Amino acid sequence: MKKFLKIIRIVWVTFGVLFTLWMANSFRAKGFDRSALESDQNITVEETDQFIRFQPNENQQSTGFIFFPGGLVATEAYAPMSRAISEQGFNVFIVKLPFGSAPLKSQETSIQNLALKIMDANNSLEYWAVGGHSRGAAIASRFALLHGDAFNGLILIGTTHPKEEAFDLSDSTLAVTKIYATNDGLAGMDEVEANSQYLPEDTNWVLIDGGNHSQFGYYGSQLGDNPAAISREVQQKLTVEAVLSALKSIQER
Repeated sequence: MKKFLKIIRIVWVTFGVLFTLWMANSFRAKGFDRSALESDQNITVEETDQFIRFQPNENQQSTGFIFFPGGLVATEAYAPMSRAISEQGFNVFIVKLPFGSAPLKSQETSIQNLALKIMDANNSLEYWAVGGHSRGAAIASRFALLHGDAFNGLILIGTTHPKEEAFDLSDSTLAVTKIYATNDGLAGMDEVEANSQYLPEDTNWVLIDGGNHSQFGYYGSQLGDNPAAISREVQQKLTVEAVLSALKSIQER
């Protein structure tokens, strides 16, 4: 019996190690040219221990975009999207989440305070949008509830949030864009649309046909997600177009 239990323990430990390695590999940034994280004549890339900034060197727009990553997803996984947005003149800040997820309320509060500090430190920008993907979008929606008067637009990507009455944004005056995908296994269409009651009536809904959850960034697959019916490059292009449209509408509003 003792020998059997020892074998069971070994099997579970081995499984745990393999699963941890798989998870670590799944959430790391991959599948794109790393030059996206390097400065050139068009974009200046600045990385600190708190964020990665993409700043256009010329023809800067008057709107900045603060983005919160998905839970445990490498910050760099959103570099291609952020750089593509910045190439159109927008300053983009990808905020680094504590422990990759900001699991504690105090950590989420610190992230929200950082976003406010970024806005204050860059007061040459007239307008601001805040957004995120998955866990990052949940944080962004709660940030909108608490500090919606500090910025102008909210961009929620691949998330069912806000999904509770306590975080109802239906009366918000923010310009809200919700980007979701038909094959998203973690933020399914039915649940996303069922929670529309918690967003303003004039929310701009962007459905990406064939897209899934993980292709909103450049990283591996996630448990529970569905296979995509379009390539990551196509989904990224459509996502960038939707974000750019949202940012431009904020300036024209």
